[in-house]
Amino acid sequence: LSPVCLGSLRRAAISNEQIVTMHKNKLENQDETLDQIHVGVKRLRTVGHDINIELEVQERLLGDIDLEMDIAKSKVDGNIIRVEKVSQKTNDKGGCCLMILLLVIIVVLLIV
Repeated sequence: LSPVCLGSLRRAAISNEQIVTMHKNKLENQDETLDQIHVGVKRLRTVGHDINIELEVQERLLGDIDLEMDIAKSKVDGNIIRVEKVSQKTNDKGGCCLMILLLVIIVVLLIV
């Protein structure tokens, strides 16, 4: 082989070694990046799990509040009915006043 060919081979060999080194560096960088992504995904999984647990707790609390609201509504409805009955009885004041007036007239007639 001529010296020119040997020089070209050496340059090509160095160039190939550089390419292999660059390729190894890229793979290492990709591995580091993938490791960082993996850590981030694990963190997101943990956060998602925590959010799921919190949502389950909130759902139970809302169910309890809904039940308590239904009970309170029933009690309020019962009290409204009682108030309406009392209100109807007190609206009949005219009848009470008339009976008192008639009683007073009867007493006056008996005395006179």
